[in-house]
Amino acid sequence: MSKSRGNQIDPIVEQSALLSDELNNNVITPAESDLLRYVLLRLPLLTFDGTYSREMARKMINTELVNWIGNLLSRITSESLNPEQSIIQINRKQVDDMFHDDNSDMEFFDNLDNISHHFDKFWWYDAQPHRAIEEVLRIIRQTNTFITRHSPWTEKELLRKQFILSVVSESLRICALLLQPVIPNLSIRLLHRLGIYIEGKKEQNQSNISNEARVLGENSGKFLRKIK
Repeated sequence: MSKSRGNQIDPIVEQSALLSDELNNNVITPAESDLLRYVLLRLPLLTFDGTYSREMARKMINTELVNWIGNLLSRITSESLNPEQSIIQINRKQVDDMFHDDNSDMEFFDNLDNISHHFDKFWWYDAQPHRAIEEVLRIIRQTNTFITRHSPWTEKELLRKQFILSVVSESLRICALLLQPVIPNLSIRLLHRLGIYIEGKKEQNQSNISNEARVLGENSGKFLRKIK
């Protein structure tokens, strides 16, 4: 896209066109309103004249938001894997003690500890939102690798399975909070499913949750459906 060449898009028109097969009575839901915003911030458009197409946008949405993030959320909140519909609360020392024998895990945990710093650097100081989002997606990919490596669906030891789900939940929580300026409605949807609620800019958990476990929020269906 290049403004000087007249090669640009109207975001209102493009948003409707991007979602043409998904619209119900021509109404765009709050979650759907995040999608074009995500794509435009995901591309390096503040630095270069970028390339945009609906095919590219749909592939990006379906791969990164639906498959990577949505499937992670679906996995750890499914009743088959998580019949208690809760996430135990653990600290970093407990995580290290459980997974200390795997270097890939320790690298992932270190990256998760540092993601906020990297995101802030690219978002606020370098004014490169696409690179900030890439840092979050790197964590999401590592989280997917983590859950696949440890396969909680075959884990016989209950505590270890609960630790795996807790680590994935914490990663999703952090990523959702960082992505709030990018996909505000989807971020809130993700956090609510995890049983985490926002008041203003301060994260709040449900008041009736114990220190040992956080009850998951209401299941309102798929995080996001693929767009065609």
